[in-house]
Amino acid sequence: MIVLIAHAPLLVSVNTGTVHIAAAVQTPVLVVYALTNPQHIPWAVTNEVLYFDVPENMQSKNEVVKHVYQSFSRQELPLATPARIADTVAAMLTRRSASSGSLEEPHALP
Repeated sequence: MIVLIAHAPLLVSVNTGTVHIAAAVQTPVLVVYALTNPQHIPWAVTNEVLYFDVPENMQSKNEVVKHVYQSFSRQELPLATPARIADTVAAMLTRRSASSGSLEEPHALP
């Protein structure tokens, strides 16, 4: 999996181990992040974060996490709509192509 992620021009994922692998091998990430614990971003790699809401019955019961969750204004956060995900992927790939000259050449492992 590490080799695949290292050779990908971009990784789109929820906040799981794959995002941390991508950051370790310098693969840019678009993270679709639940509005449950948003203080754990960003990563030391080119990244964009889009948020999605979590039904109340699935939200954390931890009081600190609940406070953080309630302090975020949903109007201020970029929400993970299908259109916004597609637009963000396109923009990130365009920026990467412009800076490297190609999406076909994998970047080297550190």
